[in-house]
Amino acid sequence: MTVDLLVLGGSGRVGRLLRGALARSDALRAELAPPGRTPRLMWQCRRGPTGADIMKWQPGAALPEGLRARAILALWGVTEGPATALAQNATLARAALHLAQRIGADRVLHASSGAVHAGLTGAPAQEEAPLAPLGPYGTAKAEMERVVAAWHARRATTGHTPGDTGPRSLILRLGNIAGADSLSRALVRPGPITLDRFGGSGGTAGGPRRAYLGIEDLARALGALLRLPGGAMPTHLNLAGPAPVAMEALARAAGREVLWRPAPAAALPVLALNTTRLSALAGGPLHGSADPGALLAQWHRAEAGA
Repeated sequence: MTVDLLVLGGSGRVGRLLRGALARSDALRAELAPPGRTPRLMWQCRRGPTGADIMKWQPGAALPEGLRARAILALWGVTEGPATALAQNATLARAALHLAQRIGADRVLHASSGAVHAGLTGAPAQEEAPLAPLGPYGTAKAEMERVVAAWHARRATTGHTPGDTGPRSLILRLGNIAGADSLSRALVRPGPITLDRFGGSGGTAGGPRRAYLGIEDLARALGALLRLPGGAMPTHLNLAGPAPVAMEALARAAGREVLWRPAPAAALPVLALNTTRLSALAGGPLHGSADPGALLAQWHRAEAGA
């Protein structure tokens, strides 16, 4: 059995939304396979849903006999908890690479986060900018990125073929995914939304703004990345809309009242990602991921399909 894409972490919040978005749209699904062929997808879960496209598996367990994949999307990971739990992000990244070797995948798309650039100020962060995480989650994702780079460097010097770095890795620095971030969790509960208000003037004044990504736009970008020849694939890619979105605008687009509190000293006013490279690879910016109404619509359609 050969699949076009094996998604690791299919039962997580982003995995469920992505599966729902693809279930509702034949056009989105079609982008994940060569032209003229129905895409074959497999979703890895440790627990949760069952079905012909679900693989109940975890590292260390036996794989389904004959499983092969063109590519792996590694969504699995830990978003909160103590440092020991967050360290699993690096462990799982290594597991994804070992799995790719076993099933013949030529590329692994690793879900990292724009949080690795949260400590940068000024212009939107480019992929080549130095890692500057703030907080335990961003630090854990930065360590995951370092582990991936070290894995390839080690294989190049110790593998069976000198210079062979194994399956290619692409680090996806994702913006906040509408439907899966902290604001989205607040939006599913009743009552007003409380946001931090930042003082000062200029681009950091007012409420928080974040690089966002719609779940359907994630699917579109994945299609473009799966079609890329291996030699044309970058090692890192910011994946978000072309401009950060005000969380206030997103909350009000959802019809919610917004309350304010003074921002604590450690709060982050803006996280913006440069998406020039993404626009070149995907045929243009993901404009829907910079529009509050479009972000909500993508989220709700995916929920309906999940």
